[in-house]
Amino acid sequence: KLVAFLEGGSVGRLYPASDHSAPARYARAILAFRTGRTADALDLLDGLIAERPASPWLYELKGQVLHESGRPRDAVGPYREAARLAPTQPLIRASLGRAMVDTEDPAMLRAAVTELEASLRFDQQAPFTWRTLGIAYGKLGEMGRSALALAEEAALRGDLRTQREMAARADRLLPAGPAKLRAQDLTRAAEIAREERRR
Repeated sequence: KLVAFLEGGSVGRLYPASDHSAPARYARAILAFRTGRTADALDLLDGLIAERPASPWLYELKGQVLHESGRPRDAVGPYREAARLAPTQPLIRASLGRAMVDTEDPAMLRAAVTELEASLRFDQQAPFTWRTLGIAYGKLGEMGRSALALAEEAALRGDLRTQREMAARADRLLPAGPAKLRAQDLTRAAEIAREERRR
């Protein structure tokens, strides 16, 4: 996988056309995807999935190929199967949530939030997951939770101004409870960090 993504030119040398092993076909699928041959990539992945139906990473890659080829709705199925097979993998859960948001289907937004929040239970240090969660909540009209998620993203990126602004907005909009307290914590943390930078 690393060779195909990072050193695509080496795929033919490492895996000659006579090599029909699973690693060779996997590398060729990634190379096909990276060079815009989506149909070839999907054909190779479908063959590998038929041989190894319990591999979440094959479904995850199929979802990525479909999603990044402008087909988020088609990507949901493979990502969902990957999540079923590997429910504790934050990358897979986040990718499924993102694909659901990108379908622009309001009926998928609540499920997208579920997947994104599941991902964050396993990895809270993922700025893009927080951003996608903020977008999903915004599309649902839950602006307090949207602002809080965007404040979390800003905190991870070191963007103190946005952290402070989004956390303050979340504090104003959220009802009393743990989420509101977290917004207040993020506001204070941004103010403290800002003062330290000034010094």
